[in-house]
Amino acid sequence: MWLAVLLLGCGLPFAANADTYTANGISFSDEGGGFRLVSVSGSGNRADPFVVVEEFVGPAAAVMVIRGLNDQLNTDKGTIALRSAGFTLRKVVINKSGRDWQLFDMELREDLSLPSDYHDGLSFDQIRSAPRPFRADRFALSREVSEPFDYIRFSQGTVRNGETVTFNVTVTDTSPRNEFFLIQRPRRPIAQRFSPPYDLLAATE
Repeated sequence: MWLAVLLLGCGLPFAANADTYTANGISFSDEGGGFRLVSVSGSGNRADPFVVVEEFVGPAAAVMVIRGLNDQLNTDKGTIALRSAGFTLRKVVINKSGRDWQLFDMELREDLSLPSDYHDGLSFDQIRSAPRPFRADRFALSREVSEPFDYIRFSQGTVRNGETVTFNVTVTDTSPRNEFFLIQRPRRPIAQRFSPPYDLLAATE
């Protein structure tokens, strides 16, 4: 309930009929609004990543709510890293926003109202457990930033309305909480400057 209040306070479209899917102990929800979850499958490791299929309806930023990572803390040498939790994620995004995309940005946050800095442990794999660069099938370039926010921009490509784009990333946390947020925002390069963190009230350019 507190999330609904927070999202409404930020002007975000809280999804009254939200869907939540759980795979291998991690749950993914579209309650943050801006997109619709279609399916979730997989185990979350490199050989069998979580595959999250979603329809992006836009135009505002979409907020995916992810829970359960705190129960995945790795205390033995394994596929992520000692004393950390994480998973490999393949996001299959169907563009139903009514416009074409030339950029696609992702940002992680533990607190929806604050950027996630280097010291909170949550990141797009700042511990470097997975090969680089992270990839997307319709974008040629990805750029990562881990300070003062956890952010990836995919660029040099186009996803037309009605088309599908697939992203492959890794998420890790060295001090995992039960809940965190993945902000997703397709953009058009009206201004070329690199300018996160997001204003969650802003519409897609």
